[in-house]
Amino acid sequence: MEEKEILINALSSTDVYVGLVDLNCRFVRVYNWFTDTTPKQGQTILEATGYAHFDQEFRATAQELLASPGVSSVRKDFVVDADDFRSSVTGQLISNPVLQITIHKFRDELTGELSGLTYVATEVSDERGAQREREALNEMLYDQMANIQELNSCLSEQVVTLEESRKAYQTELEQRRSAEARLLREIRTRSDILSVMSHEVRTPLSGVLGIAEVLQSTPLSEQQAEMVHVIRSSGEMLLVIHRQLDLRLREDRRGSNGARLCTAGRAPTRARRRAVAQHTG
Repeated sequence: MEEKEILINALSSTDVYVGLVDLNCRFVRVYNWFTDTTPKQGQTILEATGYAHFDQEFRATAQELLASPGVSSVRKDFVVDADDFRSSVTGQLISNPVLQITIHKFRDELTGELSGLTYVATEVSDERGAQREREALNEMLYDQMANIQELNSCLSEQVVTLEESRKAYQTELEQRRSAEARLLREIRTRSDILSVMSHEVRTPLSGVLGIAEVLQSTPLSEQQAEMVHVIRSSGEMLLVIHRQLDLRLREDRRGSNGARLCTAGRAPTRARRRAVAQHTG
């Protein structure tokens, strides 16, 4: 068996597709092809397979290569517009497979002139599919990371807002406590003043009522008796006012202070008794 036949048989059993086309992209020789029908010499890709998009893209790439003097080859991924492509790797039918094709300039061995193009194609559908899946997954992860960063930003703003609200509430609470403490001090001061005033008023008032009671028991003229009556009635009215003051003090001062005020409220009676006893004794 000639070496050429050995090479052709070897290529037929691999997933590498090799061929030669002329400068018009018409087949000259096909060593391995990806359809059941091998293209005939002189046919274009469109004539041999009906894959219009693949034919146009291959032609455009070939013409670009031929128009570039300093470039000897080009590699590109081509999507074949086929629904019945059978993978040489898995043996399964693939819709719109992807071929990675390397196109080389071919020169005549005798003249050295450019006479055509050779191509070497490899099916990379699974690889490109996996790559697209990775890219889609990376894009999804990127979107999720962006969403997470946005949520973190929102949470940070909410934390700052809550902290400001907490500080404002704490400040307001301290101000209220300070105002309440100040008010309590003012109430205690007022109660202390009223308590002192009550004590200072009670003692002379008891003396006045006691003397008036003693005078009423002595011989008096009609005019004197009238004046003593005015003194005593006025003193008793002041005593009523004094008792109302004691009741107010009981409301303002509870507990031990209230007990002290209740005890003090009975003092005028004892003071009056002492005053009467001194003048009648």
